[in-house]
Amino acid sequence: MEFDRTVAMAGGRSVSSATQATGVIHVYTLLNQRRALTLGRFGRANEFDLIYRLVFDVRSPKGEVISPKQEIELHRDYYNDQSLPLALKEEEGLIRREMLKEIAQALVRRANSAVHSYTAPKS
Repeated sequence: MEFDRTVAMAGGRSVSSATQATGVIHVYTLLNQRRALTLGRFGRANEFDLIYRLVFDVRSPKGEVISPKQEIELHRDYYNDQSLPLALKEEEGLIRREMLKEIAQALVRRANSAVHSYTAPKS
């Protein structure tokens, strides 16, 4: 749900039926991961890589593929200050929210571009 709200804030709009849409975004994958990059002397992670990965395509209201499957992947590194564990969780949450907002904006821009450059086949 948070992703849907973020897409709406980025300019996307949800409709009740595909026939009301100018384009339909089909999301295959939306993952977020956290990976340790470095370890301190006690074996605890000092630095992390946060990853958001989105795989999607854009279709016409009739289901025709306008933009084939593509991927957006974002990475952010951050340092884990071992002396401030509460601040770490807050910082990570803030970074994740910003990444989600950025990936939603990129999705809306790409979908908008695909829809506006699409020419429906002649029937």
